[in-house]
Amino acid sequence: MQQLYLHIGIHKTGTSYIQRCLSLNTDFLEKLECCYPSEEIIYNSGHHNFPWSYLNQPLVGSSMEPEDYQRHFYQKLAKSPYKSFIISSEEFDRLESNNIDSLAQQLDKYGFQAKVIIYIRRQDRLLISLYQELIKHGETIHFKPWLASLIENGYNAYYCSCFNYLNLVRTWLDYFENVEVVVYDNLNLLDRDIFHFFLQTCFGDNNDFSSLALPSERSINPSLDLFFIEILRRINSIYKTLPENNRKPYLKFRQEVLSSLTQWNFILEKVDINSIFGDFERRVVLGQFHATNQELLHQYRQLIANPYNADELFEAQVSHGSPAAYPDLAEALSKVSIND
Repeated sequence: MQQLYLHIGIHKTGTSYIQRCLSLNTDFLEKLECCYPSEEIIYNSGHHNFPWSYLNQPLVGSSMEPEDYQRHFYQKLAKSPYKSFIISSEEFDRLESNNIDSLAQQLDKYGFQAKVIIYIRRQDRLLISLYQELIKHGETIHFKPWLASLIENGYNAYYCSCFNYLNLVRTWLDYFENVEVVVYDNLNLLDRDIFHFFLQTCFGDNNDFSSLALPSERSINPSLDLFFIEILRRINSIYKTLPENNRKPYLKFRQEVLSSLTQWNFILEKVDINSIFGDFERRVVLGQFHATNQELLHQYRQLIANPYNADELFEAQVSHGSPAAYPDLAEALSKVSIND
């Protein structure tokens, strides 16, 4: 039976970095009789068409219907001489129970034994990273009104809907016996390379990873300085005021600015992006997930690959209560005085 390592993200946990490293080290993987299927990669990153096919979303670079794409994908792997495969896409974190059920049934049908690898991240830091992604993709909203809308309407943020990690892990465990959870924050806290740790999660500690090729950038999609994010947000605001027929040259300018800001970000002294979060707001957000984080730790500790005594996910200081316990918070945040 062929082994399949299913890396499902979540978003903003170093997934693009892991995917880039996997693409750079196909020769090393071959020595382990493992394949990272390069021909199915899109956007120079992961196997996003695969989860999209289960969501019936349009596929990139393929005219196949979702079911035909899945059949093609499975048959291609099944005919391969490799003993194991790594499939990676943060888009898997969008799958719901019925999608995961279909995925599990098809893997079993084609004779694959699967291990699901889930990276999770402290929720306040995840929110900050998601907000940056919004601005990088052209949005203009300020952080605090955006945060207020999430607190008021539920955490279904752009790029990620998986803030309740207990539910996420339970859902995948309903269909897969072998699930492992990695706490992204703990890897950063101990300065562990997330790709090395990913390979250890797949293949154990008995391999020499010293010869691995790593990207020159430690982060493929780095966090920007808070000042730079505000520059980009204001550029986005100008762009959206332009007539449609005048936007194309400005779009090129915007991309050049984003590229320059990313380069300067590594050189100049930074204004920490985490300062965008007020202490009270941070405690409230973490308080909303404290109970489920704790239950994940206590009920599924054996699934967590890297628990740590000073664990930043499970030991964060919080203010307890649901959003209803802080009725004025969302309103107060939405009325913050901001100069555009």
